[in-house]
Amino acid sequence: MTNPHININLDKIEHNAGLIAGNCSSKGIITKAVCGNPHIVNAFIKAGIKELADSRIENIKKLRSAGFSCQIALLRIPMISEAKDAVRYADCSYQSEIKVIEEFDRQAGEMGRIHRVILMVEIGDLREGIMPDELSKLVDKVVNMNNIKLEGLATNVGCFGGVLPSYENTSMLVELQKNMEREFDLELPVLSGGNSSALELIGEGLLPESMNFGLEKPFFSEPEPQPAVI
Repeated sequence: MTNPHININLDKIEHNAGLIAGNCSSKGIITKAVCGNPHIVNAFIKAGIKELADSRIENIKKLRSAGFSCQIALLRIPMISEAKDAVRYADCSYQSEIKVIEEFDRQAGEMGRIHRVILMVEIGDLREGIMPDELSKLVDKVVNMNNIKLEGLATNVGCFGGVLPSYENTSMLVELQKNMEREFDLELPVLSGGNSSALELIGEGLLPESMNFGLEKPFFSEPEPQPAVI
């Protein structure tokens, strides 16, 4: 062997993904798309996972080229220059910057599309998100855009600042959801409050009932290993 390589056991991935999908079926789950590798993503689909997500638009393009037509979300805020491709290839995106959302609105208008947006809210991890006291101002701008549909709220913990998900901090997101729905007379059906670090809460029944859209971390990190033995 002259180069490092990874042996990928698709049967085990499908089995594990099926267990996660089964445990989270009442909450909903999306899975980051492991660098857009179509073999692994197909194992996720066979296991019962309905929606996918990835933090890189290049990987979403790869999935579309491979024929995946399911709902795919863009997790990471893209550069403004990537907005056109993001609207074209992703059904939904997680956002926290108004200038980026405005460009998504413009691009979606030119394509005759409605792009779904989930707003990231900061609840303690300090990685990414709108500060809670600034959320109302941003929501007011987003709901008045012509080509953007505000779908819900999300947060991320257990990633940067060492803050782990708990009933208390995820409940903060639930309260913000209720406040925004009441203030703007709208429905925010998606409430995403965890990555794989939230699986223990789900298993113990401690995740707030309103939380319905989990995030599962990738099985390996960027960049994609080469060559991969399938």
